[in-house]
Amino acid sequence: MLLSDKTLTCMDCGYQFTFTAGEQVFFASKAYTNEPRRCSQCRSARKSQQRDSRDAYGSTRGMHAAICAECGKDALVPFRPRNDKPVYCSSCFSSMRFPSYRHLARRLLSLWDTSGAIPAEPTPIFSLDTKVVPSEEVL
Repeated sequence: MLLSDKTLTCMDCGYQFTFTAGEQVFFASKAYTNEPRRCSQCRSARKSQQRDSRDAYGSTRGMHAAICAECGKDALVPFRPRNDKPVYCSSCFSSMRFPSYRHLARRLLSLWDTSGAIPAEPTPIFSLDTKVVPSEEVL
């Protein structure tokens, strides 16, 4: 089957564009049955418009006003706030997320010798000989 270039008209701007034989082969390999209806400029503009109006999950998402439970400032959040859970602004939320990592880093650094040398035998955090016996309150 010998394919030749076709001249098509864009449905958005009315510009005539060429649907090349190579593009036709590509469309056939992808099992596309319809010819393109938009020129490349209108097609890319439409894709960017759709991409800008949707979030990562493909739905449009609005921002909602809230008051930060930590500092009391106004905040915009991408979900509808509920009364039973606190809402934080971006700066308070980010400061709350990372202290646990800092705590772990400090704990690991405290296990090392202060001279910076790696100890021959690291100090164990937990002992395997420790037996855990449930208290009577749990039973």
